Amino acid sequence: MLLKIQWHEPNRLLHTLGASWKFQIGPETLSQVKTTLPSHFGNWMEKTDKQLHPIYLILSGPGTGKSRLLQEFPDLCRRVTSELLEETAPDQRELVESLDRRLKNALVFHVYFFSC
Repeated sequence: MLLKIQWHEPNRLLHTLGASWKFQIGPETLSQVKTTLPSHFGNWMEKTDKQLHPIYLILSGPGTGKSRLLQEFPDLCRRVTSELLEETAPDQRELVESLDRRLKNALVFHVYFFSC
């Protein structure tokens, strides 16, 4: 018997006072994502060496915004591709358009690892 999985709005990673504040990304982080996201996607599309398929790792001390960045990361990636679509020449847009389509239809899973 096949069970049908139904989509529902995911729980937020954060439930603190600052969780409802407008997310503000630093220009350096935005620039880094804008530079690396298309190249990572291009490497994946070309099925290149797995060493060119990075895992994003976010490390810092308590209360510095790690969970908030991860919570906002899908929207940040969508924002980056929208900006790249505006900046990219029409004859070079195929990769960015493909990435944009995939991100708009992406499934995001929140996995929690808290102290037990």
